[in-house]
Amino acid sequence: MSSLNLRHCSHISAQDVACLPSNLDSLWIGPSFASSLSEIVQKIPENLIRLDLDLTQMQMNEEDVMGTLFQRLRSLQMLSLRCPGDAGAIAIAKALPYNVHLTSLDLRSNRISDQGVEAIVAALQSCRPNHSLKELILSWNSITDRGASKVASLLQDKNCPLERLDLSCNDRIYDTGLRTVVEALKCNSCLRELNVFGCDGITTVGASLLLQCLQEHNMVLQLVRLPSSLLGSPVGEELEYYLALNRAGRRLLRDHSVPVALWSDVMALSTNRTRTSSLSSKLSALYYILKQKSDLLGA
Repeated sequence: MSSLNLRHCSHISAQDVACLPSNLDSLWIGPSFASSLSEIVQKIPENLIRLDLDLTQMQMNEEDVMGTLFQRLRSLQMLSLRCPGDAGAIAIAKALPYNVHLTSLDLRSNRISDQGVEAIVAALQSCRPNHSLKELILSWNSITDRGASKVASLLQDKNCPLERLDLSCNDRIYDTGLRTVVEALKCNSCLRELNVFGCDGITTVGASLLLQCLQEHNMVLQLVRLPSSLLGSPVGEELEYYLALNRAGRRLLRDHSVPVALWSDVMALSTNRTRTSSLSSKLSALYYILKQKSDLLGA
Protein backbone atom coordinates (compact mmCIF):
# COMPACT_ATOMS: atom_id res chain seq x y z
CA MET A 1 0.00 0.00 0.00
CA SER A 2 1.43 3.41 -1.01
CA SER A 3 0.98 6.21 1.52
CA LEU A 4 1.75 9.92 1.58
CA ASN A 5 1.66 12.28 4.57
CA LEU A 6 1.33 15.97 3.68
CA ARG A 7 -0.05 17.10 7.03
CA HIS A 8 3.08 19.15 7.76
CA CYS A 9 3.13 20.81 4.34
CA SER A 10 1.59 24.27 4.17
CA HIS A 11 -0.08 26.13 1.32
CA ILE A 12 -0.73 23.08 -0.83
CA SER A 13 -2.37 24.06 -4.11
CA ALA A 14 -4.79 22.18 -6.33
CA GLN A 15 -1.96 21.85 -8.84
CA ASP A 16 0.18 20.13 -6.19
CA VAL A 17 -2.61 17.67 -5.42
CA ALA A 18 -3.16 17.02 -9.12
CA CYS A 19 0.45 15.79 -9.32
CA LEU A 20 -0.09 13.07 -6.72
CA PRO A 21 0.23 9.46 -7.97
CA SER A 22 -3.06 8.11 -9.28
CA ASN A 23 -2.42 4.75 -7.56
CA LEU A 24 -2.04 6.29 -4.09
CA ASP A 25 -3.83 4.27 -1.41
CA SER A 26 -3.51 6.48 1.68
CA LEU A 27 -3.26 10.25 2.04
CA TRP A 28 -2.92 12.64 5.01
CA ILE A 29 -3.49 16.28 4.03
CA GLY A 30 -4.48 19.72 5.44
CA PRO A 31 -5.30 22.09 7.01
CA SER A 32 -3.29 24.73 5.13
CA PHE A 33 -4.20 25.08 1.46
CA ALA A 34 -3.26 27.66 -1.18
CA SER A 35 -6.34 26.86 -3.30
CA SER A 36 -10.01 26.65 -2.41
CA LEU A 37 -11.17 23.41 -0.80
CA SER A 38 -13.43 22.71 -3.76
CA GLU A 39 -10.44 22.79 -6.09
CA ILE A 40 -8.39 20.63 -3.73
CA VAL A 41 -11.08 17.97 -3.38
CA GLN A 42 -11.56 17.83 -7.15
CA LYS A 43 -7.91 16.83 -7.56
CA ILE A 44 -7.57 14.18 -4.82
CA PRO A 45 -6.82 10.77 -6.43
CA GLU A 46 -10.11 8.90 -6.89
CA ASN A 47 -8.79 5.45 -5.94
CA LEU A 48 -7.86 6.34 -2.37
CA ILE A 49 -8.73 3.75 0.25
CA ARG A 50 -7.76 5.83 3.29
CA LEU A 51 -7.94 9.61 3.70
CA ASP A 52 -7.09 11.82 6.68
CA LEU A 53 -8.31 15.30 5.79
CA ASP A 54 -8.05 18.38 8.01
CA LEU A 55 -10.71 20.91 7.05
CA THR A 56 -10.48 23.10 10.13
CA GLN A 57 -10.15 26.16 7.89
CA MET A 58 -13.28 25.30 5.89
CA GLN A 59 -15.70 28.21 5.51
CA MET A 60 -19.46 27.89 5.96
CA ASN A 61 -20.05 28.43 2.24
CA GLU A 62 -17.80 25.47 1.43
CA GLU A 63 -19.90 22.74 3.05
CA ASP A 64 -20.74 21.35 -0.41
CA VAL A 65 -17.13 20.14 -0.41
CA MET A 66 -18.33 17.10 1.55
CA GLY A 67 -20.76 16.06 -1.16
CA THR A 68 -18.06 16.37 -3.81
CA LEU A 69 -15.61 14.41 -1.65
CA PHE A 70 -17.96 11.49 -1.02
CA GLN A 71 -19.22 11.34 -4.59
CA ARG A 72 -15.74 11.32 -6.14
CA LEU A 73 -13.99 8.94 -3.77
CA ARG A 74 -16.24 5.91 -4.20
CA SER A 75 -13.44 3.50 -3.27
CA LEU A 76 -12.79 5.21 0.06
CA GLN A 77 -13.05 2.86 3.04
CA MET A 78 -11.37 4.72 5.91
CA LEU A 79 -12.02 8.45 6.45
CA SER A 80 -10.70 10.68 9.22
CA LEU A 81 -12.05 14.23 9.14
CA ARG A 82 -11.23 17.33 11.12
CA CYS A 83 -14.26 19.46 10.41
CA PRO A 84 -15.13 21.18 13.70
CA GLY A 85 -18.59 21.70 15.09
CA ASP A 86 -22.10 20.57 14.32
CA ALA A 87 -22.10 22.39 10.97
CA GLY A 88 -19.29 20.13 9.82
CA ALA A 89 -21.02 17.02 11.20
CA ILE A 90 -24.26 17.93 9.43
CA ALA A 91 -22.37 18.45 6.16
CA ILE A 92 -20.77 15.03 6.60
CA ALA A 93 -24.17 13.48 7.35
CA LYS A 94 -25.65 14.88 4.14
CA ALA A 95 -22.79 13.37 2.14
CA LEU A 96 -22.68 9.92 3.79
CA PRO A 97 -25.30 8.31 1.49
CA TYR A 98 -22.97 8.87 -1.47
CA ASN A 99 -20.51 6.24 -0.19
CA VAL A 100 -22.04 3.14 1.38
CA HIS A 101 -18.69 1.29 1.22
CA LEU A 102 -17.09 3.35 4.00
CA THR A 103 -15.97 1.04 6.82
CA SER A 104 -14.34 3.53 9.22
CA LEU A 105 -15.36 7.10 10.08
CA ASP A 106 -13.14 9.01 12.51
CA LEU A 107 -14.62 12.30 13.79
CA ARG A 108 -12.60 12.72 16.96
CA SER A 109 -11.86 16.18 18.42
CA ASN A 110 -14.38 18.08 16.32
CA ARG A 111 -16.44 19.72 19.09
CA ILE A 112 -19.50 17.83 17.86
CA SER A 113 -22.51 18.04 20.16
CA ASP A 114 -25.71 15.97 20.31
CA GLN A 115 -27.11 17.84 17.30
CA GLY A 116 -24.23 16.70 15.10
CA VAL A 117 -24.45 13.14 16.41
CA GLU A 118 -28.18 13.02 15.64
CA ALA A 119 -27.46 14.04 12.04
CA ILE A 120 -24.76 11.37 11.63
CA VAL A 121 -26.95 8.63 13.12
CA ALA A 122 -29.96 9.65 11.02
CA ALA A 123 -27.83 9.53 7.87
CA LEU A 124 -26.53 6.06 8.68
CA GLN A 125 -30.04 4.83 9.45
CA SER A 126 -31.31 6.21 6.18
CA CYS A 127 -28.66 4.17 4.34
CA ARG A 128 -29.58 0.88 5.97
CA PRO A 129 -29.13 -1.89 5.19
CA ASN A 130 -26.61 -0.76 2.59
CA HIS A 131 -23.95 1.07 4.60
CA SER A 132 -20.87 -0.91 5.63
CA LEU A 133 -19.59 1.22 8.53
CA LYS A 134 -17.78 -1.00 11.03
CA GLU A 135 -15.95 1.66 13.06
CA LEU A 136 -17.31 4.97 14.37
CA ILE A 137 -14.98 7.20 16.39
CA LEU A 138 -16.63 10.09 18.24
CA SER A 139 -14.06 10.63 20.99
CA TRP A 140 -13.09 14.02 22.42
CA ASN A 141 -16.31 15.77 21.41
CA SER A 142 -19.16 17.42 23.36
CA ILE A 143 -21.60 14.52 23.41
CA THR A 144 -24.00 14.10 26.34
CA ASP A 145 -26.37 11.32 27.44
CA ARG A 146 -28.79 12.45 24.76
CA GLY A 147 -26.22 11.93 22.02
CA ALA A 148 -25.27 8.55 23.49
CA SER A 149 -28.92 7.50 23.30
CA LYS A 150 -28.98 8.42 19.60
CA VAL A 151 -25.93 6.23 18.97
CA ALA A 152 -27.67 3.48 20.95
CA SER A 153 -30.63 3.65 18.57
CA LEU A 154 -28.17 2.86 15.78
CA LEU A 155 -26.98 -0.24 17.65
CA GLN A 156 -30.56 -1.44 18.12
CA ASP A 157 -30.91 -1.92 14.38
CA LYS A 158 -30.35 -5.61 13.65
CA ASN A 159 -28.72 -4.66 10.35
CA CYS A 160 -26.19 -2.31 11.97
CA PRO A 161 -22.71 -3.58 11.02
CA LEU A 162 -20.78 -1.53 13.62
CA GLU A 163 -18.03 -3.53 15.31
CA ARG A 164 -16.17 -0.72 17.08
CA LEU A 165 -17.69 2.31 18.83
CA ASP A 166 -15.49 4.95 20.47
CA LEU A 167 -17.24 7.47 22.75
CA SER A 168 -14.20 8.08 24.92
CA CYS A 169 -13.41 11.41 26.58
CA ASN A 170 -16.93 12.80 26.29
CA ASP A 171 -17.12 13.83 29.93
CA ARG A 172 -20.85 14.59 29.84
CA ILE A 173 -21.83 10.98 29.19
CA TYR A 174 -23.01 9.53 32.49
CA ASP A 175 -24.63 6.30 33.66
CA THR A 176 -27.90 7.32 31.97
CA GLY A 177 -26.21 7.47 28.58
CA LEU A 178 -24.42 4.18 29.10
CA ARG A 179 -27.72 2.59 30.15
CA THR A 180 -29.22 3.28 26.71
CA VAL A 181 -26.17 1.76 25.03
CA VAL A 182 -26.43 -1.30 27.29
CA GLU A 183 -30.10 -1.76 26.41
CA ALA A 184 -29.15 -1.77 22.73
CA LEU A 185 -26.36 -4.28 23.36
CA LYS A 186 -28.88 -6.79 24.74
CA CYS A 187 -30.00 -7.49 21.19
CA ASN A 188 -26.91 -6.40 19.25
CA SER A 189 -24.86 -9.17 17.62
CA CYS A 190 -22.12 -7.18 15.87
CA LEU A 191 -20.35 -4.76 18.23
CA ARG A 192 -17.00 -6.12 19.40
CA GLU A 193 -15.39 -3.05 21.03
CA LEU A 194 -16.81 -0.24 23.16
CA ASN A 195 -14.64 2.61 24.44
CA VAL A 196 -15.97 4.89 27.19
CA PHE A 197 -12.58 5.70 28.73
CA GLY A 198 -12.50 9.29 29.97
CA CYS A 199 -16.28 9.40 30.41
CA ASP A 200 -15.72 9.97 34.09
CA GLY A 201 -19.40 10.46 34.87
CA ILE A 202 -19.85 6.72 34.44
CA THR A 203 -19.77 4.95 37.81
CA THR A 204 -20.10 1.42 39.13
CA VAL A 205 -23.86 1.77 38.51
CA GLY A 206 -23.37 1.97 34.75
CA ALA A 207 -20.60 -0.63 34.76
CA SER A 208 -22.85 -3.02 36.69
CA LEU A 209 -25.57 -2.62 34.06
CA LEU A 210 -23.05 -3.51 31.38
CA LEU A 211 -21.88 -6.50 33.41
CA GLN A 212 -25.44 -7.77 33.78
CA CYS A 213 -25.92 -7.40 30.02
CA LEU A 214 -22.87 -9.58 29.39
CA GLN A 215 -23.93 -12.15 31.97
CA GLU A 216 -27.45 -12.58 30.64
CA HIS A 217 -27.62 -11.37 27.05
CA ASN A 218 -24.56 -10.30 25.06
CA MET A 219 -22.04 -12.95 23.98
CA VAL A 220 -20.24 -11.00 21.23
CA LEU A 221 -18.76 -7.90 22.91
CA GLN A 222 -15.05 -8.62 23.44
CA LEU A 223 -13.37 -5.41 24.59
CA VAL A 224 -14.53 -2.53 26.82
CA ARG A 225 -12.41 0.42 27.92
CA LEU A 226 -13.87 1.79 31.14
CA PRO A 227 -13.11 5.11 32.89
CA SER A 228 -9.89 4.95 34.88
CA SER A 229 -11.79 5.12 38.18
CA LEU A 230 -13.27 1.67 37.46
CA LEU A 231 -10.07 -0.06 36.41
CA GLY A 232 -9.18 -2.79 38.88
CA SER A 233 -12.51 -2.50 40.69
CA PRO A 234 -14.52 -5.65 41.46
CA VAL A 235 -17.10 -4.82 38.79
CA GLY A 236 -14.29 -4.07 36.33
CA GLU A 237 -12.65 -7.44 36.99
CA GLU A 238 -15.96 -9.26 36.70
CA LEU A 239 -16.66 -7.46 33.45
CA GLU A 240 -13.28 -8.48 32.07
CA TYR A 241 -14.02 -12.10 32.95
CA TYR A 242 -17.16 -12.16 30.81
CA LEU A 243 -15.43 -10.31 27.99
CA ALA A 244 -12.76 -13.02 28.08
CA LEU A 245 -15.49 -15.65 27.86
CA ASN A 246 -16.87 -13.91 24.80
CA ARG A 247 -13.42 -13.77 23.22
CA ALA A 248 -13.11 -17.50 23.85
CA GLY A 249 -16.26 -18.12 21.79
CA ARG A 250 -19.06 -18.32 24.35
CA ARG A 251 -21.65 -17.56 21.65
CA LEU A 252 -21.14 -21.08 20.27
CA LEU A 253 -23.08 -22.38 23.25
CA ARG A 254 -26.28 -20.93 21.81
CA ASP A 255 -26.55 -23.99 19.57
CA HIS A 256 -28.77 -26.58 21.26
CA SER A 257 -26.82 -29.50 19.82
CA VAL A 258 -23.94 -29.02 22.26
CA PRO A 259 -23.20 -32.38 23.92
CA VAL A 260 -24.30 -32.66 27.54
CA ALA A 261 -20.76 -33.50 28.65
CA LEU A 262 -19.47 -30.24 27.21
CA TRP A 263 -22.24 -28.25 28.88
CA SER A 264 -21.30 -29.55 32.32
CA ASP A 265 -17.62 -28.72 31.78
CA VAL A 266 -18.36 -25.23 30.51
CA MET A 267 -20.78 -24.41 33.32
CA ALA A 268 -18.32 -25.67 35.91
CA LEU A 269 -15.67 -23.35 34.55
CA SER A 270 -17.90 -20.33 34.22
CA THR A 271 -19.75 -20.53 37.56
CA ASN A 272 -17.17 -22.00 39.96
CA ARG A 273 -14.34 -19.67 39.10
CA THR A 274 -11.93 -18.09 41.57
CA ARG A 275 -10.22 -14.69 41.50
CA THR A 276 -6.72 -16.08 41.21
CA SER A 277 -4.13 -16.63 38.54
CA SER A 278 -5.95 -19.87 37.73
CA LEU A 279 -8.51 -17.76 35.86
CA SER A 280 -6.35 -17.75 32.74
CA SER A 281 -6.01 -21.52 32.78
CA LYS A 282 -9.78 -21.89 33.21
CA LEU A 283 -10.38 -19.64 30.23
CA SER A 284 -7.84 -21.60 28.25
CA ALA A 285 -9.65 -24.81 29.09
CA LEU A 286 -12.95 -23.21 28.16
CA TYR A 287 -11.53 -22.17 24.81
CA TYR A 288 -10.61 -25.75 23.94
CA ILE A 289 -14.03 -27.00 25.02
CA LEU A 290 -15.68 -24.46 22.75
CA LYS A 291 -13.25 -25.30 19.97
CA GLN A 292 -14.27 -28.95 20.33
CA LYS A 293 -17.91 -27.96 19.99
CA SER A 294 -17.11 -25.82 16.98
CA ASP A 295 -15.39 -28.75 15.29
CA LEU A 296 -18.29 -31.07 16.09
CA LEU A 297 -20.78 -28.66 14.54
CA GLY A 298 -18.58 -27.83 11.59
CA ALA A 299 -18.73 -24.14 12.57
